[in-house]
Parts: sequence; structure tokens; C-alpha cells
Amino acid sequence: MRYIGKSKISKIHPKPDMNYPSLRLPKACDDAIGETVHIFETTHKSFKALPVVLSDYISKYISSVAQPVAQPEAVASVESRLKTLESEFKRF
Repeated sequence: MRYIGKSKISKIHPKPDMNYPSLRLPKACDDAIGETVHIFETTHKSFKALPVVLSDYISKYISSVAQPVAQPEAVASVESRLKTLESEFKRF
């Protein structure tokens, strides 16, 4: 294994109730731009490790162990949201 640099994990905040971690790779990894990655969690010498694998060959392994991604509850339809807003305006 070769050390290639360090980076800070930042936060992406797409919606008020959602946060996602974001990791920028060093410039030396520009050949990975656009690639699909597989991320694993493990420990190495009692440290948490997140290996990132750039390979489609691992897909068979992933399908056998991957857990489904939890999706947030669907947002109510536009009509029902508008009706709710209208009823609140009528109170004033």
C-alpha cells in the first residue's frame, strides 16, 4: 500500500434533514474521475479503514454482501403541499 496524500472529509447538505460525507482525492488521482467506486469498512491495526476500490470486477462480490441504501420518505405531492399552504394562509 502506498501513501498518496491527505484530505478532510467535508459535508454535503442537499436538504435540511440530510448530510452526506464528501471526500476529495489528491490531484494524483485524476485518472479516477468519472469512475465508479466501491467503498468498504474495516479495521487495520485498531484504526477504522475505508478502502475505496476502483473496479467493476468486484461487482459479483458486492451483490452478494451489499445492503440496500435507505431511501428517505417520499415528499408529498405538489397538490397536497399547495392545499396545506393555502389552508394556512386562510387562517391569517
